[in-house]
Amino acid sequence: MKKTRSRVLYYSAIGLCVVSAVVLGSRFLAEIAWGNWLQLCLFGALAAFLHARTVKLENQMNYSLGTAVVFPVIYLYGPGAGILISMLAGLVDSLAHKKNIDRTLFNMAQLSLSSIVCGSIYAGLGGAFGFELSINDVWAMLLGGLGYIGTNVSLVTVMASIAQGGGFRTRIRHQLRTIDNDLVAGFWGIVFTLFVAHYSTWGIVLLGLVFVQFSRFIEMGIRMSIERRMRQELERELLIDTKTGVYNFRYLNEWLSNPVVEPTAVLFIDIDDFKVFNDRHGHAVGDQVLVSLAQLIRSVIRAGDKVIRYGGEEFVVLLPNMTRAGAVQVARRIQSSLRNVSFARPGETITVSIGIAVCPEDTRDKHHLLGLADQAMYEAKRLGKDCFQAWSDTAACHSV
Repeated sequence: MKKTRSRVLYYSAIGLCVVSAVVLGSRFLAEIAWGNWLQLCLFGALAAFLHARTVKLENQMNYSLGTAVVFPVIYLYGPGAGILISMLAGLVDSLAHKKNIDRTLFNMAQLSLSSIVCGSIYAGLGGAFGFELSINDVWAMLLGGLGYIGTNVSLVTVMASIAQGGGFRTRIRHQLRTIDNDLVAGFWGIVFTLFVAHYSTWGIVLLGLVFVQFSRFIEMGIRMSIERRMRQELERELLIDTKTGVYNFRYLNEWLSNPVVEPTAVLFIDIDDFKVFNDRHGHAVGDQVLVSLAQLIRSVIRAGDKVIRYGGEEFVVLLPNMTRAGAVQVARRIQSSLRNVSFARPGETITVSIGIAVCPEDTRDKHHLLGLADQAMYEAKRLGKDCFQAWSDTAACHSV
């Protein structure tokens, strides 16, 4: 029932937009000066091309320079011509991206309404339609452009809220993420207007060619950015341990291979008697222990620190720019936090042994540093487990 009401509201909203566009736009369409048919055809062809070349941004919003073409049409030929070009742009966009009939009608209607608002604001502020523009008209153009963008964003947000659910505020925040793209397109629309006002038909041709080439550069740049992000995500997935969600041994190898040496403390962590725990409770519970331990370690370290699953029940923690004293405090927090976590059944806990080594105090060689932390961890086990041991510490193991 709720879904049915939502669909009724959705189609009612589309119908309202279409009827409003027809009623409000009919007067302006009758005022189109067809003596400029050649220039309008050039603008129409340019708008159709740019809307057909719309590209999808990383946040799933579409972007093109098509808006920049609508503004000079409105300011030079009037809102009626702007409505005509907007309807053509909405139709081409829908055909190029295979949108259904209801979305097509809405796009054509909301773009037409945006043109009406833009033209009305421009005229209301004293802007003169035609090629005799003055510097005072620029301010009216700017405010008219903001009216166009505001109307467009508001109508799209309302329709998205109705069609897909979610609050209006959430949707408007999503739309505003790309408002800078709309503002840039609006700026170029005003530049285009002034250029055509001065150079007439040749201005449309020359700057239109610039827009066509620029749109291709934008498309290439966006696609390269998306591909780069996807490649980075893929590379990141290859560096993540699927079971625990922390970094895997591949990441550690990359760190070891990096020739840059920075002050770093290393913790080498091993779960005490994990094989016995696994045999008693099963591997499913053992896997949950690994996940819980990884999450616990991440909860007590800094955002820039790295947790790595070394293998089996062993973890390595990289603590950049941390002193030995700081690393000791981290080890204490890990072991103290573990005592408050029950596994398998209430009251049953696990313990870990931790080895600590610090660069550059202990060594500047990363492989050697990792080896020293590993040896310190085994020393902690030898001294009774459930404790930590710093490589340079020759005193008794520090029980917690």
